[in-house]
Amino acid sequence: MDAKMRQFMDTVTVRAQEARRSVQSAAGEALERVDEVKSNLEIAHLRSEQEKVFARIGHLVYRLSTEDNVTGPDGKTPRQALDDLLVEAEQFQQEIDNIARKAAKETT
Repeated sequence: MDAKMRQFMDTVTVRAQEARRSVQSAAGEALERVDEVKSNLEIAHLRSEQEKVFARIGHLVYRLSTEDNVTGPDGKTPRQALDDLLVEAEQFQQEIDNIARKAAKETT
């Protein structure tokens, strides 16, 4: 192989390695974006479920203000039912916070 062909082959090899590194970098960034989107979707779902709990709290509070002898689900006192709903809402918030923290760690 003559010198010019060797130089051409070396140049091709270098360019191919550069292209490979670029593709690997782009793939890594794409995977990070996918993970970010998954986290955001999971957070959105949990917030939606949490909003349903808040709606049930609102409904219970409304009933307490407009009805006599209100009982919560399963025959619980209104205070027990309200406490249960608040705990459930807090559990959703903790899950949301955990996912957000995990996502923030992964992006740093």
